[in-house]
Amino acid sequence: MASKVSINLSTHNVHGFNGCKHYLESRCSKSLNSILCIQEHWLRPAYKKIKGINQVRVTHSEFDGYGVSAMKKEHSSRIASGRPYGGTAFIFNKKFTPFLRPLIKYECDRISVMELLDKDGPILIINAYLPFRQNSEEHRVAYLETIGNIREILDSNPTSRFILLGDFNYNLYD
Repeated sequence: MASKVSINLSTHNVHGFNGCKHYLESRCSKSLNSILCIQEHWLRPAYKKIKGINQVRVTHSEFDGYGVSAMKKEHSSRIASGRPYGGTAFIFNKKFTPFLRPLIKYECDRISVMELLDKDGPILIINAYLPFRQNSEEHRVAYLETIGNIREILDSNPTSRFILLGDFNYNLYD
């Protein structure tokens, strides 16, 4: 008979992985039953020996990670210049590995998804970073596109339960 385990889910806009690495390591140490959802890690795609998105896998010795770089398109099409930006990732205790799997088919610049296998059926953990609402058509389109991607994930999995976490850059009280 399997025992129940409590899982702590949290979301953090880290404004750069390198600047918050010690904070994330501390969070992992304080709560070993955690799944951390992070946004704006600013990590590049993994490439040769250059530090990139694979850094989320070594945040803490008892944790693993999976993430999406928001710079995949730029990194593959031209020489990278300027400051890195965006991205979403999960950092989770390695003991959850048999029950978690990334749903790569849904990953995009602003969304990453993990499926948590539960005895009552799968739970989708959707980690989203929506663009800051500005009064420009470009930001409005990006915002609506991200909302549409989330809707597509939910519509494609009508029998799954879900948890939606992230930085929505939106005041729900407005």
